Amino acid sequence: MLVLDIGMPIEDGYELLPRLRRELGADGRTLPAIALTGFAGASDSERAHAANFQAHVAKPFEMTTVCDLIAALASQARRLR
Repeated sequence: MLVLDIGMPIEDGYELLPRLRRELGADGRTLPAIALTGFAGASDSERAHAANFQAHVAKPFEMTTVCDLIAALASQARRLR
């Protein structure tokens, strides 16, 4: 499970996700990824999904929301394997 901040200063989440997926090889292509971001508009959510994030979570967020999302994506990933 990858949980990446989109607005990092040197390499943002949009740059980091494909690099990590490449470096992880076959496992990286199916690894679920969540975008955490202060960019909360509908277009931001669409951009995250277009960049192959499985979920977009806007800050501030409730930790229980993120934990529930991680559990759901992990369960979904297990069913797909």
